[in-house]
Order: sequence, then structure tokens, then C-alpha cells
Amino acid sequence: MTPFEDGDQDPADRGSGEFAFDEPSPAEAELAPDPPEVTNPADRFASADEDASGPGSDANGFGDGTDLDARTHRTFVVCVFLSNAALLGVSLGAMLWYFRGQTQLGMGISVLGLLAAVRTLQHYRSWQRYRRERDAERDEQIDDVDSIGTDV
Repeated sequence: MTPFEDGDQDPADRGSGEFAFDEPSPAEAELAPDPPEVTNPADRFASADEDASGPGSDANGFGDGTDLDARTHRTFVVCVFLSNAALLGVSLGAMLWYFRGQTQLGMGISVLGLLAAVRTLQHYRSWQRYRRERDAERDEQIDDVDSIGTDV
């Protein structure tokens, strides 16, 4: 018997007292908390086989964009492109001017970036006006339909 073994250990259990470092002993397993019950968040959504047959829907349920207004889609793409160009121009121009000392090139690229940012803002505001006018037109049409139904 080694000094690290228990004196009251049963000789039949001699080989069973050794555990790997990553394996808990029975006493540790008994004291450990129960593992939590986890639910899959994806189970909340319908599967691809269920309820994906509606118009404008895809397998993920996000839609394929057929119900999206063409002008809204165009505005989104243009604004993303212009804002990325603006960020690139302003940051690259500032770095060229400050770190490399290329004042004319840096200022020119920064001005192009600022112009792209201004054009992004103009394009977005134009889209906002379009949406307001379109919504007002729809409201007028709904009011006209409501007034026709009450005149009878």
C-alpha cells in the first residue's frame, strides 16, 4: 500500500480509484449541478417544408424581395455604395495627408469622400420625399374609397 491510498479501501476496488484529469470522480459528479436544459431557438420558426409556399417567401422565411418597391431597393443600394465610398475617401485622404505628407492628394480624396457623403444624403432625402408623397397619395385613395362607401 502506498502512502496515498486509503487504508480502509476494499481490495476489490483497487484499480477503480484512478481517474483521468478531465474525468470527474463519482463524488464530484454527485456534487455537480444538473446540466441545464437547453432549447433550440431555431425551433420557434417554421421549417422549410412548412409555411414557405406563400408569395414572396423563401426557405428562410425572409422573403425574396418581390414585394419590395424598386425605388426603395435602388436607393438602398446607391446609399450603401456612396456611403462606403465616402468613408473610404475621407479616411484615406486624411491618412495620406497626415502620415505621408501628400497634402494635395489627401485633400482631393477627402473632398471626393465628402462629396459622396453629401450625395448620399441628397439621395436619401429624395427617397424620403418620394415615400411621403406616395403615402399621402395612398391615404387620399383610402379616404376616397371610404367616402364612396358612406354616400350610399
